[in-house]
Amino acid sequence: MRLTLLTLIFGVILLAGCDFSTRYAHHTNTTIEDGVKMTVITAIKNESTVIDCKESDSGVCYFKVASRRCFLDAGRETCITIDLEDFKLAQGETKTFVGKDNNEDFVHCASATEFEVGYVCEPSS
Repeated sequence: MRLTLLTLIFGVILLAGCDFSTRYAHHTNTTIEDGVKMTVITAIKNESTVIDCKESDSGVCYFKVASRRCFLDAGRETCITIDLEDFKLAQGETKTFVGKDNNEDFVHCASATEFEVGYVCEPSS
């Protein structure tokens, strides 16, 4: 009993300094398309996403960014994807997107060459 109580108190003390609301992810993707190598780093912290054109044989990374927003509609989750921006970054440049809250997910497609007219970037989930 005494050990369980001490373990519980110690656990509460440790957890008191933790912030469980922080959402963080870091992804590095290297692709080779038509012989052109490109590396893109995506860092997510809470409602902010930073996109980094780390390297590109073409010297440029092209992006299409959309926001995937989900909400409850008559008790069912409904998600919509809203196109935000098409842009290019020179190798070494970054761009930051800030969402409205932690429930907003940014989806993006990246290419070392320009996207064809009418290309639609679909979220993977």
